[in-house]
Formats: sequence, structure tokens, C-alpha cells
Amino acid sequence: MYQTIIEECKTSLGAMEEQQTNQHARLTEAIQSEQSSLGAQTDKLCDWSQSHKAQLEQRNAEVVRFLHEEMKEDRPTGRICVNRNNAVTQGCSFIKRIDYLLKLEHRIVA
Repeated sequence: MYQTIIEECKTSLGAMEEQQTNQHARLTEAIQSEQSSLGAQTDKLCDWSQSHKAQLEQRNAEVVRFLHEEMKEDRPTGRICVNRNNAVTQGCSFIKRIDYLLKLEHRIVA
């Protein structure tokens, strides 16, 4: 009688061990698949990031060139800004913002 119970327990234990091994193998396969998928997604994200970084650096260079070369030519001497009713005077606040941006850009570059 005890021998039968022991045999049944061994059989049941063997089936459980086989089931556990199968589940472990499926879980390992699923994890490897997810790792591969995450690796591909990471590569795509890095490529996207590098592409946008290059575009932003190019745009930054264009803006800096614009501020230094082209906007420099449009600056008034400052003597016109004394008359507050003049149309050019109203643009002086814009010029102050340009000066502020230029100073900011020098701080960032330096």
C-alpha cells in the first residue's frame, strides 16, 4: 500500500518536474524574444535621436548665423529710439530682444 502511494507520488513529481521544465523553456524563449524586440526598438530610437540631433544642430547653426550676420545689419544706432512715437522706435523693443538673444547665445557657446 505504501509502495503504491510512493510510486504515485514519484510519477506525479516527475510530471510536475517535466511541466516546470517546459514552462521554464517557454518563459526563457519569451524573454529572449522580448529582449530582441527591445534591442531593435532601442536601435531605432537611437537612429531617430541621432537624426533629430543632427537636424537641430544644423538649425541652431543657421539661427546663430542669421543672428550674427543678417540681423547685425538691421540694427539701428540707438539714437533714433529717443522719439517714442516713431515707427522705428517701436521696433526698438524687438532690437533689445535680438541683443538679448545674442548675449544668451554667447553665454551658451562660451
